[in-house]
This record gives sequence, C-alpha cells and structure tokens, in this order.
Amino acid sequence: MSTHVFERTPTRPSIAYDHRDGDEAILFVHGLGADRRTWRRQMAGLSSACRPCALDLRGYLDSEDGIGLTMDDFVTDVLAVMDALGVERAHLAGQSMGGLVLQHLWMRAPERVRSLTLVTTTRSLRASMTDQQLDDFISSRRDLLATGISMADLARTMAAAVVGPEAGDDIFAEVRDGFAALRPQSYLAAMEVVTRYCPIADLGSIDVPVLVVSGRHDLLTPPAAGKALAAAIPDARYVELPDAGHMLHLERASAFNRLLEDFLEGSA
Repeated sequence: MSTHVFERTPTRPSIAYDHRDGDEAILFVHGLGADRRTWRRQMAGLSSACRPCALDLRGYLDSEDGIGLTMDDFVTDVLAVMDALGVERAHLAGQSMGGLVLQHLWMRAPERVRSLTLVTTTRSLRASMTDQQLDDFISSRRDLLATGISMADLARTMAAAVVGPEAGDDIFAEVRDGFAALRPQSYLAAMEVVTRYCPIADLGSIDVPVLVVSGRHDLLTPPAAGKALAAAIPDARYVELPDAGHMLHLERASAFNRLLEDFLEGSA
C-alpha cells in the first residue's frame, strides 16, 4: 500500500491535507479537539479500493488561520481540498464537529457528495444541551485560557471527557496530544461556531447513502443523538459500536474501518 502524500491547497487560507492513491475518493473531516492526524488509522488501514484524504480545517495544525470563522468557512475548506485533488464528487466522513460541517456542506453543495458517514455527531448541540449549558461550556474554557493556562495543561482533562473507558493508554495519549496541539484562539473560535450552530440543512432532502455511527460510551454526543440524526435522514443506516466512546474511529479503528468499507462498497 502506498504511503500518503502531504500537500496544501493554493487557496487563502491554505489548507493542509494528506492523501494517498486508491479508487474511490473519501475525505475525512476532524472534530473540534483534533486535526487530520486523528484519521491516520483510516489513512493506513483502508484498502486500495479507497482513495483517502484527511485535512486540517483552517486554524488547525498545518493549515493557515482565517479571518473570522463560520460553518461556511469550514465547508469552503473541504471543497478547496476536493478541488485541489480534482475530485468532483466524493464520499465524505466527519467526526463530531466534522459531522456538522458535512451536514452543512450537503446544504451548500449536494452535487459534490456521493455518500455521508457521520461519526459520533448530532444535528446540533442545541438538541442535547440547553443554552445555559452551552454558555457554561464556552465560558469555562475561555476563562481558563484567559488565566494563562496552556492547551497542554488542559489536554488531559479534555481527553478524559471524550475517550471511552475501554480505550488503551496509547489512545488516551494520542487524543491528549491532539488537544495539546490546538491553537487556543482557533479552538475558542471553532467552539463558538459549533455550539452556536443552528442547522439550516433539510436532512429530509438528503438522497445519498448515509451511515451514522455512535459509540455506546460517548458522553458528549450519546447514542440517542445519533439515533435521532439517523431518523431524520431518509434510509440512513445507524450503527452503535459497543465498548467505544466519542473517539470510536481511534478506539475501535479496525471495526470502524470494516464498517466503513462495507458501507462504501454498497454505496459505489
């Protein structure tokens, strides 16, 4: 299997991405507390039938910062990578915040979508959290960072909130290091986008194959959120992985990869 290649889009801001050769193009979009590296088990583990690509959204890891930040900006990043790869339509997979980005992308450019895989995500955090809880979620992190505490200092606590109880120490360390690499201002800006996002996409209009995957031990976007999301999308397939938390694509990578490949084969 060929190794992946690192490139950047010619756009401004420039978006970083990894990709490798294969047949069916699939783009992976990370969550709020991660970056493109979170998909390395998919980049390496999927068969040659797949042509995987994982990107850093603007403000993350090797991508440039943008001025201001909206959900439309994140959609623009995904489309910019597709354009750079010369891919007109692709299978799209997003985890947590990445799942919200892809739902918004469907509303804006449905002609670019072959299928959607929505992992440990929801239609909106407003569906599972009150306005007060959302305010507390944002202010607690903003206040801590304002005291001068670093992302590295917060990383262990944040990782503990998203990694399932059955995950090994290596998975915990990987998620912790992902949080530690975040740029504080970009993280806060993205958090505002995610927590304030009001969905405008008509999920009932989605007419491509959709796979919704939840982890049984996910406390941030619990299975009930995944089930509700799948129920709103015509003919969506819902799967719940046992012994997995919010980062199930890491925690149960082999099982997730098999599930994804079976889904993509049926969607070709």
